[in-house]
Amino acid sequence: MCNTQKTCDEKCHCKCLCWLKAVICLAIVIGVAVAAYVIGRNIQRKAQIPVLLAAAETDLDAGKLYSAMSNLSSACSLGALPEQTDGLKNKIKEALSSKALSFVIAGQAIQMCYCPEGTFLMGSDKKEKVRQDDEVLHEVTITKPYWLGACEINQAIWNAVMGTNNSHFKSDENPVEEINWDQAKEFCEKLNADANIVRPEGYRFSLPTEAQWEMACRAGSAAAYSGALLDDICWFAGNGEYKTHPVGSKAPNLLGLHDMHGNVWEWCLDAYDEYPDTAVTDPLVQGELNAKRVYRGGSWGYEADSCRSASRAKNHTRNINHDLGFRLALIPDDISLK
Repeated sequence: MCNTQKTCDEKCHCKCLCWLKAVICLAIVIGVAVAAYVIGRNIQRKAQIPVLLAAAETDLDAGKLYSAMSNLSSACSLGALPEQTDGLKNKIKEALSSKALSFVIAGQAIQMCYCPEGTFLMGSDKKEKVRQDDEVLHEVTITKPYWLGACEINQAIWNAVMGTNNSHFKSDENPVEEINWDQAKEFCEKLNADANIVRPEGYRFSLPTEAQWEMACRAGSAAAYSGALLDDICWFAGNGEYKTHPVGSKAPNLLGLHDMHGNVWEWCLDAYDEYPDTAVTDPLVQGELNAKRVYRGGSWGYEADSCRSASRAKNHTRNINHDLGFRLALIPDDISLK
């Protein structure tokens, strides 16, 4: 009886060992396959970097600045090293800065960054975390260059032009807030009516269109944010101490624009509407007289997901809040509200 029991135990033990060996072998095979896939994918990704950088150089030589920025950004996202990208990045910055503008308005200086024409994907990919349903990814072409203020309009500039300042967080260097869409538009019209301010021919001061805003925010990047480290580029709920901060105190994007992520939300020209699912050119949503208008960028009072390049918000034109301001734009005359 004992011998029979021992034989059964030995058989069970042997069977268990066989199964264990089979599982270990399978795990090894799977592990090797996964490692081979990852290594192969990384090799493939690395191989794309010089191709993208070469394309960026070609685009730059051809004057296609936004395409050059997009290819450079793609190379960086694949792990391009600074020694591979710094020279090209500096060339792009030099080309952009040569077209930048500076105005002295009511004794206050406003620096405006050149934003080249080009094509980009507006909205967010379905894989982007915390994306919203109104961020349908679609191709947008902007046919003419434009300019955006390097920083949000601060209280010193606002007060010099408008003669009053109702901001909650009072400081000349902080962004103006408690500004509604109508007031921001009035500010722009005052500048357009000032004969002492010489604008480029065919351009006028305005709020940016929503597409112009997002294109400039991305600065060629398809990622959720136009910078590697959010703390370096954005004042949001995680670091903003629930107040505004001096404009330009965070690092700029490749176009030279500060605070496109966070600090205060920024009004855009467009009425809010659903995105199309097809390619569009120079979009501007006109909307009805009382339509809600778009603002973008997030603020010191919102979590990071609201500060993404694709994140959208809307409110009535007379809405004010102490985390809502704007950024001055110079846009073509033929892009206007009717």
